[in-house]
Amino acid sequence: MNNLVKIEAFSIEGLSLEDILFELKKFGFPRIHSSKHGWHVSVEVTITPIGCTFEAKSDFGLDTPHIAAIQCHNRLRQAIKELTS
Repeated sequence: MNNLVKIEAFSIEGLSLEDILFELKKFGFPRIHSSKHGWHVSVEVTITPIGCTFEAKSDFGLDTPHIAAIQCHNRLRQAIKELTS
């Protein structure tokens, strides 16, 4: 549950793409996908203490991998908040 507490107080404002990916890696294995339509980032998350597995992901077709990673991280943060409240 240690990572769950940390994500609540953690802000990704101003972090590089690499830093955001390392933050996502704390919860699973992030994937970056590029297509002719744009960028997508996802991470499969397993939260063992509550027996939950889900995928946090950005929209498809975003302009940069950085924007996709931010959106994925924000959605991960929201999902964890909902699961633990």
